[in-house]
Amino acid sequence: MSERVYNHEATAAAQKAAQKLVGRTVTAGGANCQAALDAAIKDANEQLCRDYLDLTSGWSTRLGDRYDELTDHGKRSRPDVEEAIRQSFELEPREPPETRGRLP
Repeated sequence: MSERVYNHEATAAAQKAAQKLVGRTVTAGGANCQAALDAAIKDANEQLCRDYLDLTSGWSTRLGDRYDELTDHGKRSRPDVEEAIRQSFELEPREPPETRGRLP
């Protein structure tokens, strides 16, 4: 499941996280203009990284948790592995509950 998230979804996740910052003004303070610029870029970068991780690592973790719930940590024979993976992706949305609707 993690392979699918990172190999097939990571680019879309990065674009979605970056889109949130497009057209926005980021402000920060500093001892001089360069320090303020550096702080603003750092803040924007940290927000981008948080959103990207929510959409990839966070989603991968939630998918694994859902899979474990469906299979009782592999103890159940039904659903089989492929079906449990399919159901996990079907039941667990990409966006974490706390950001649904916030990300573009």
